Amino acid sequence: MFLREEEKALITPEFVQATTLSASPDELVDRIRQIYEAGYHQIAIQLVPGEESALEDWAEVFARV
Repeated sequence: MFLREEEKALITPEFVQATTLSASPDELVDRIRQIYEAGYHQIAIQLVPGEESALEDWAEVFARV
């Protein structure tokens, strides 16, 4: 993610955690379960070019949900 200098103060660790699925695998399992319990039944994960191997990591997380 690219941020302009004046935006950098706005992006805190708390903001990233609240608005993304950035967490440890255990935390992701809990957060995805909470999303499901809130009534959502689909989730999309965007992989960036060159990081296709992350699909295996996500598969492990979803297998635990």
